[in-house]
Amino acid sequence: MQSGRGHQNNVGAAKEFYLCRFCDSWQPKPKFSKDQILIAEAAGPTRASAVCCPCARLALQQEEEPVDNKVEEQTYPTLSVDARYALLQVFSGEYDDLPAFPEDVLRKILLFVVWKPAPFLADLGEELFRCTVCQRDFEGFQAAQQHLTTSSRHIRALEAAAKETPGPDTS
Repeated sequence: MQSGRGHQNNVGAAKEFYLCRFCDSWQPKPKFSKDQILIAEAAGPTRASAVCCPCARLALQQEEEPVDNKVEEQTYPTLSVDARYALLQVFSGEYDDLPAFPEDVLRKILLFVVWKPAPFLADLGEELFRCTVCQRDFEGFQAAQQHLTTSSRHIRALEAAAKETPGPDTS
């Protein structure tokens, strides 16, 4: 997760922002739980790793809905991790006659080839999914979706991520 300094607010102090790995948007620090901020800061500025509170709350609301309203399984397979790596490698600038794309452009391209069905659920491609909370892999979306609704560890992680930090941090 990247952290960075944003615009100056009314009192002249810089405001910190973090990039949510689920919605891929920059959010101010108070939009993340304390645990997610620690995860973001431990991951360093080059890795998106935290989930903002609004995304975590949205996932919790979806889990409370009946099964008929759940996200439906994707009808086409996504790129495998190897194919994603090859895509990034091709446009890294190492090959003659191929453009070198900046990191933000490559990130936007990957948003179209990687499915984000839920926070803390990673699409590994070829119909494989990983719960990043439990570090478990699932074959098929149905198995991953069942885990999302039945794993108390996963639900506790979403609830913890949904708790916003109390007030702005003045440090």
